[in-house]
Amino acid sequence: MSLISRLAGLHGAMLLLVTAMIWGSAFIFQKGAAETVDALTFNALRFGIAVPALLLLYLLPKKLFQPSAAVMQSAKRQYSAWWVGGAAGFFMYIGINLQQWGLAYTTAGKSGFLTSLYMILVPILALFIRQRCPLEVWIGAVITFVGVYFLGSHDGTLDAELSFNIGDVMTLFCALGWAAQVLWLAIFARYSNVLNVAIIQMITVSGLSFFTMAVLALFGHFTLPSWETIWGIRDAILYTGIISGAFAFTLQIVGQRHIDATSAALIMSTEAVFAFVFGVMFLGESVTVKILLGFALILTGIILAQLQGKLFKKTKAY
Repeated sequence: MSLISRLAGLHGAMLLLVTAMIWGSAFIFQKGAAETVDALTFNALRFGIAVPALLLLYLLPKKLFQPSAAVMQSAKRQYSAWWVGGAAGFFMYIGINLQQWGLAYTTAGKSGFLTSLYMILVPILALFIRQRCPLEVWIGAVITFVGVYFLGSHDGTLDAELSFNIGDVMTLFCALGWAAQVLWLAIFARYSNVLNVAIIQMITVSGLSFFTMAVLALFGHFTLPSWETIWGIRDAILYTGIISGAFAFTLQIVGQRHIDATSAALIMSTEAVFAFVFGVMFLGESVTVKILLGFALILTGIILAQLQGKLFKKTKAY
């Protein structure tokens, strides 16, 4: 791997780390919103607001969002942003709505733990498209997953609630949606205009959420919340729409241009770490030995995954 490739990979990893930090900070807003309005309304509004926020980025130079010259020289063609962003938005629609919906029925710890399954699902799904991961990545994914378990079980709620409810099932399917989205962007994001992909992704999530609301309401299975209710969570909608929506998801797309899907998933799993850090800072949550152990395991897993082919040089990718 050349020095330029290594620097690009480091740049991508740092962007994904910032993405995870922003997502972790948004969890406080998302949890409160989940207790007030349904997932479809919340996500339709937050990602709808993300679109005009992203449109402002067209004021910046176009070259910031175009595929690099080196990538285009090696690529057969530039993929349509409608195709890349639309499919990514569909996977995200599944993941984000089921995650938000599941939060209304399960604990925060279990939700974070079950969602983190996407770290394991990404390399598994990659096998179906003949993308194999070095042994270090598989071991790192397992270690990181165990670390997330310790974070989710630090207060004993995860250990005490091993039985599954409807919220847990939703969250499991949410993990599959996130895994598909991460893998898809890792394959195609580098070959398309990042800003266009981000905007189309936001439009897709918001549009599908509104469409689902309309269909459910048509058959009498959905009741629109009042304007007073929506106004009551305006801060959550604005923060998760503009900051953790428009800004962070664009950073994710840019970051995944330079790093493989499984490593990206592991780095973004630090969202759980940042969620607890912000919980301690703003919600008065306590730090326990389990939390510290979880932090250490997640960090170890991520570092191990970055040592691809260096610890087990004689082993094949799996």
